[in-house]
Amino acid sequence: MKSIVLDYPWYTLLLCFVAAAAITAVSYYKNKRLAEFQSYKIYILAGLRFTALFITGILLLNIFIKTQTNRTEKPVLPVVIDNSGSMIMRGEGSGDSLKAFYSTLMQAVDNLKDNYNVKLYTFGSNLSSDTSLNFAEKATDYSQMLDALKNGLYNTNANSLILCSDGICNKGQNPVYAAQHSGFKLFTVAMGDTTQYCDLSISKTVYNETSFLGNEFSIEVSASAKMLKGQKSICEITHKGKTVFSEPINIASDGYIQNITATLKASEKGLQKYTVSLRPLNNEITTENNTREIVIDVIDDKYKILILSEYPHPDVAALRSALSFNLSYDLTVSTVEEFGDKPLTGYNLAVLVQLPSANAQFVNRLTEMQRKGIPTLFVAGAKTDIAAFNKLNRCIEIEPSGNSFEDAMPSANINFPLFALEQRTTDFLTRTPPLNCRFGTYNVLPAAKVLAYQKIKNVQTTKPLIAICDPSVAKSAVIAGEGLWRWRIDCYKRYRTHEMFDQFIGRIVQFLVSRNTQEQFSLTSQRIYNLGDPVCFSAKVADKQMQPITDAEVTITISNDNNFRQTYTLQPAASGYFLRIDTLKTGTYNFESTAKFRGGKLTKSGGFSIIENFAETEDLRANHTVLQKMSTTTGGKMYYPADITTMSHDLITLRDAKPVIFTETTTAGLIELRWLFYLILILLTAEWVMRKWWGTV
Repeated sequence: MKSIVLDYPWYTLLLCFVAAAAITAVSYYKNKRLAEFQSYKIYILAGLRFTALFITGILLLNIFIKTQTNRTEKPVLPVVIDNSGSMIMRGEGSGDSLKAFYSTLMQAVDNLKDNYNVKLYTFGSNLSSDTSLNFAEKATDYSQMLDALKNGLYNTNANSLILCSDGICNKGQNPVYAAQHSGFKLFTVAMGDTTQYCDLSISKTVYNETSFLGNEFSIEVSASAKMLKGQKSICEITHKGKTVFSEPINIASDGYIQNITATLKASEKGLQKYTVSLRPLNNEITTENNTREIVIDVIDDKYKILILSEYPHPDVAALRSALSFNLSYDLTVSTVEEFGDKPLTGYNLAVLVQLPSANAQFVNRLTEMQRKGIPTLFVAGAKTDIAAFNKLNRCIEIEPSGNSFEDAMPSANINFPLFALEQRTTDFLTRTPPLNCRFGTYNVLPAAKVLAYQKIKNVQTTKPLIAICDPSVAKSAVIAGEGLWRWRIDCYKRYRTHEMFDQFIGRIVQFLVSRNTQEQFSLTSQRIYNLGDPVCFSAKVADKQMQPITDAEVTITISNDNNFRQTYTLQPAASGYFLRIDTLKTGTYNFESTAKFRGGKLTKSGGFSIIENFAETEDLRANHTVLQKMSTTTGGKMYYPADITTMSHDLITLRDAKPVIFTETTTAGLIELRWLFYLILILLTAEWVMRKWWGTV
């Protein structure tokens, strides 16, 4: 439907008509040069002139044409299929039966396409739009899948979801809780077998990934035996082909669990691989879950870190917990009163929680500590003395407006230059609870680089939330708000692990304590990766004056003992150079990296390990109870594979699955219609040509 919109009253069109007629009349009425013309010629010329003038007048009125069109959008129906390894680990062969089910499902989906806009997905650790099924995913995370769908289909007509899975969850939030907060009505298809088969498995291993050379470390193993009462096995741990620990397992019941603790000594430096195995028994449904490989990074150096605060605070506990798992850190946690007159020297890093405070005497000690070049991480809060804080830190200045505070969420700076931020770290930051920051004006000092900005009430600002000083000036960092403990709790709530928070804090601390930040060529990577996680390297290259070199050729050659050898090139990035590898298999790798640039060549070497992710082998019994709860709590329904046709019919007759009609309005000014200008030109040209032809020009 089209309508005309005027900026002026309607009678202005009449005025344009009168004005065009008047000008035309003046030009042609009783014109002596046209006295000999026949009347029809005068009428033709006058008509051309009048039409051109009238159209010109209309264009000057700034008239708009409003067009309204209706668009019907079918409801969006995501169909998600579990592509994790547990789907084929129950003796179901190559997965042919699952692929046959997939074919049947696609027929049902075709029947739904008249009523729905169907979108197909697979999932394991993450949601994927790749619908090819290989059942190779190493974990099953329902919460990530539902969150990704909720964000990806935001502002669309999507309210129902088909989920085909076995109900086994080994990563992320509780799936029932995640379903309740997803906004979808879940129609689940219960896959897999709920029968309990005979199986001996390693259900869990607990250990520190880092140990100090010469120290003892523990490996805790949980052995689970199902339907194997009366049988015996042995738990063994081997290192470089030698058995370093063994303990018998006497299975006393059909649901037997035995916790085993092995205490070993770290006698060799570097990445040490240990194999934990349970001797297989007869009639086991699978033996893939009888073995686990773990890697311990044995180091011979420690960093002394002081976490200091005026009073006990939950942020102190969060920081201590995040750093305590790294055995290369020797932590000292204390209040100012407990610390007393002990020397501040000898530490590789001081973490100052809401310090400096009003304690003027201790401020002087902190000033002396900075003069001696001890790296410092400031965590500001309500008790922080802002005047002293501005004098001591080298990152930011705060000009407070009174004594008020505001909540600020982090917004990661993707162009942060000091070290690379992985995408999952950026995603973690964007969804954390806000920190409580002082209200006022924030100034970033010249030597500082902003890692995260403040996002206040969903408005992006330029206020720094986390800033780190360039190490060529000082080793210092600032977190400008309190509430880190909420980040750690939220991390566990979303991921069922504190790993993301611990890694983020550990990355900042690692940068501050690292002794090689002043080297011309620095290369950073993790020492241990889970299979399926990307292997990432970030590098920085500088000249002898420590000025960054942005056009160096940085390569890395990765090899292992199985004749694997591959050379990769690191690509320039905002933080230097970056490489991501997604194709490496389990094993221990060595690498040698080279940076070539004008006037020099620098090298680095090291190693890392990739270990198997055993989450999918921990429990092979399908959990249809979870699927039933996910459906009933969201208003959906659970079906079995044989009921696919019934499910299709139910979705077609679903009352709230109705198309939505959208009305789109477009407005265009007449002045934007180029053909009107050409029409005016043609009319005036025609008038001139006729007058020329008839001899009046």
